[in-house]
Amino acid sequence: ELFDYLKKECKKHNCKYIEGSYTPYDPDNRRGILVEGFEYPPMIFTSYNPPYYPTLLENIGFTKAYDTLALRANIPLNKPRMEKLANFVQRHLPALKLETLNPKEWKKQGQALYDIMKEASTNLNLSMAPSAKFVQDYIKKNRFFVKEDYVAIAYDKDKPIGFCAMLPDYNSVLKELDGKINIFKFLKAKKQIKACRGFLQYVIPAYQDKGVVIALYNLLSTNMLKNKNEHFEASTILEENIKSTNLVQSFEGSEIYKRYRIYHLEV
Repeated sequence: ELFDYLKKECKKHNCKYIEGSYTPYDPDNRRGILVEGFEYPPMIFTSYNPPYYPTLLENIGFTKAYDTLALRANIPLNKPRMEKLANFVQRHLPALKLETLNPKEWKKQGQALYDIMKEASTNLNLSMAPSAKFVQDYIKKNRFFVKEDYVAIAYDKDKPIGFCAMLPDYNSVLKELDGKINIFKFLKAKKQIKACRGFLQYVIPAYQDKGVVIALYNLLSTNMLKNKNEHFEASTILEENIKSTNLVQSFEGSEIYKRYRIYHLEV
């Protein structure tokens, strides 16, 4: 009945096409419905739905518009190889500078993240750059979850050219606490986090084939190893975004382990 009402309202307003699902308040808002990987728990700021959801939508008449992927990989222990690649990038971009988040510089760095997202947003990363204020507010609002050395920004001289952002998987902590907040148990469980999630990765077009992401991942993997993380999830990536998928698949133990689907319906 709900979908019948939806189709009725769409026709009433001369809307001939339905697509989703989307989450308007989430910057990573074009993930869709989980269709593969139900055996794995959701990582921080990702969604989960029961296995019957895809069947329900398909029985109503919805079909695939496109898929997005979640990949899992081990954090590289073979640092000499990655450092060698990062040094190669540095030699070819001598003015390349990397920094992690600094609470004293959030306004400036928030503007840098916005500038990068605005210039790098394309149909392949399925993102519409939010406002600079939104980025700054998002960092402040989620500062409890944001780990400063898990967000790396790349500059060519003073020009921001790319960034990667990871989050520790606090979902595993909440699961350990059985949903009951206890600050002492939380702080203890926090030290046991073994995974993190890469949820944002942007490089402006002029630098996309120059190894900037390798340099960023080299810094982040060093920081993740310091915190005793063992693996990470990269999500969500449009299935047609071969560059991003290939990058993650170059890591040891990588696999596509979850698949989400955006559905559409002609009304």
